Amino acid sequence: HKLLDKPFFPEFESALHVRSLEVVVFTKGQPRPSRFRVEQDQTTRRFIIPSHHNYEADAKDRLAKTAASLNGIKRAYFAERNNLGTDSYHEKYGVLNPADASSFNEGLGRRVTLKDEQGTTLVDYIFGNKYESRSGNDNTDRYYVRNAEEDEVYIAECKLDLSAKFSD
Repeated sequence: HKLLDKPFFPEFESALHVRSLEVVVFTKGQPRPSRFRVEQDQTTRRFIIPSHHNYEADAKDRLAKTAASLNGIKRAYFAERNNLGTDSYHEKYGVLNPADASSFNEGLGRRVTLKDEQGTTLVDYIFGNKYESRSGNDNTDRYYVRNAEEDEVYIAECKLDLSAKFSD
């Protein structure tokens, strides 16, 4: 598989270009996915939360850390499809797109999108279930991951700092 060991988003090299971060998570018991977005105000250069009346977020360090953790994530292993249809394949690994969902499903992933000043997407990941090795005692940070624009699912090592409580 020619994409193995290659980063999902090779053009994304520096967290310095990130001007917005959006996390979409569908929490059990909620009627729709929750979207949390932090963006840089073009005038003041401070980070704000548009959904909370442009509340100023003390998020610069957090954003930089999160952006850095999303940089260079590589496709380590291909997640076998075994004749599954795309939706079943995505559901199995927990990488269904939460932004498209109209009801909760265990197979929904967490979608994380970073954009630059022009609104160009730098990365757009859907993070799924934690990878469990056959022995069951896997303490590495491996997750099922896909590029939101692609169907293929990979296992990737990533230090994710994205709880559903990210909005804190």
